[in-house]
Amino acid sequence: MKRTSLIVFLAATLVSFYVSGPVNAYVSSVNFVGAFYRGSDTFYAASVVAYKAGANVTLAVNVVNDYYNYSLSPPYSPVNISAVIVGFDWGRNYTSTEASESNPVQMQPWQSRVFTITLNLPTNVTNLVTHRYTIYVEHIDRLTGTPKRIVGTWTWTGSDFAVYSAEQADAQDLYQQLVNIGLVTPTYYYYYTPPIMDFPYLPIVSSEARMLWTKARTDASVGSTYYARGDFANAKARYQTAYNMANQSLAIEATKSTSLEDAFRNLISSTSQAMNTTAESSETFSDALMKMAESSATQAQAFLILSVGLSIGVIMVGLGALLYGLAKRKIAQTAASEK
Repeated sequence: MKRTSLIVFLAATLVSFYVSGPVNAYVSSVNFVGAFYRGSDTFYAASVVAYKAGANVTLAVNVVNDYYNYSLSPPYSPVNISAVIVGFDWGRNYTSTEASESNPVQMQPWQSRVFTITLNLPTNVTNLVTHRYTIYVEHIDRLTGTPKRIVGTWTWTGSDFAVYSAEQADAQDLYQQLVNIGLVTPTYYYYYTPPIMDFPYLPIVSSEARMLWTKARTDASVGSTYYARGDFANAKARYQTAYNMANQSLAIEATKSTSLEDAFRNLISSTSQAMNTTAESSETFSDALMKMAESSATQAQAFLILSVGLSIGVIMVGLGALLYGLAKRKIAQTAASEK
């Protein structure tokens, strides 16, 4: 019982301490603006935010004031931002010019504000690993008067920052162009698939263009292998060769496709003309048949009239002969009776 009571007492004490203590504001999000590359990188086997060595960097830090303290009335209160700093693992800190101890920025409860930090990357930072960085946001107890005392610090830590060498940057840029024209698909750090094994379907009619496209995929695959090993010079050379051959392939395919389309268009046109000619011939033939039919009907009518006329003529001749015979007989009888 005593052991159980002790555990309950400690738990209640911890909860009371947590509830009564202040809940600090926090860094909501950060963004490296204008990064040279942002995404998966097979050399680091990680997702990175990369800049070229010596480049200018702009870091945006979003701060939210949800500062809460039960000992205050009201518990939500403004905070006075006196510094926004980013420190990198190569031993340099860079500070925002938008807040300072002499010129702090007051944030009201639940207000958010973006602070920017600008810096120039050293040229001697290694590109062999990704770099860790920590963002510090400090706030002080007052806007005016002295002495001012730091009453809180909020942090944000990341480890995905990469500094590219010149050849590494060129190789990565060429690879992204190969992705854009459809020669390869992006590779991801948790598995590596050479582009020749995983590429988007592209129907290529010309055998010459298809051969160049296949060679370009092969060079891109070899270039990716070099890149993953850290041999950026050879990776860049292979990517450049692949890019040139891929564009040559597309140019040949465009020319051949245009010729094929023209030939197909001519075939359709010729076929259409032939069908029109056949239709016209059919109409002419139909007209001829109609005329023949009309002529046959006329001839049939004429033949019928002629036949009727002949029949009537024969009948009339027969009647004439019969009447002539009867008249001759009557004349003969009359002459005999007179004697």
